[in-house]
Formats: sequence, C-alpha cells, structure tokens
Amino acid sequence: MIGMRVRNVAANAVGTIKHIQNGYVEVDFYGDICKFLFPSAFTKTLELEDEMLQEQLQSDGVNASFTELVLCQDLAQNKMRSSAN
Repeated sequence: MIGMRVRNVAANAVGTIKHIQNGYVEVDFYGDICKFLFPSAFTKTLELEDEMLQEQLQSDGVNASFTELVLCQDLAQNKMRSSAN
C-alpha cells in the first residue's frame, strides 16, 4: 500500500501513503504529513483510489487481514500490467 494514492473524504484532499507502522498510516498531502489509525481510517476518513482494493478493505471490514490486502494489491497491479500490454 506504500506509495498508493488515497483521498481524505472529509477534506476532499488527495495524498500518498508514506508509512504504515505501529497501528498508524502516514499520508503525505502535498507536504502536509498526517497520521491516521490503521486500518480503521479506511472505514470513513480515507479511501484508496484503487477501487478494487477499497472494496476489498470495505468488504473485509476494519479487521481485514493485512496479508490478504497485500495479496489483493499484488493481483490488482498484475492486472493493470497485463492490460497495459
């Protein structure tokens, strides 16, 4: 998820995920670094631009397995690479 773009729903601001550690996700909103609780921030505050991953996160709820989310991200990236060729 590092490097993925997210949108802060309330502020309608787009940023990039920089770090995920110790129960927090850090997002860079064009120079403003904000910390949010992870993964609960993805229930109402943040949305991934990747709709497939966002849907997976929403369907699994805030207790989603991080390993499953990483696998889903890998599948989405492979799908994007395949469609680009």
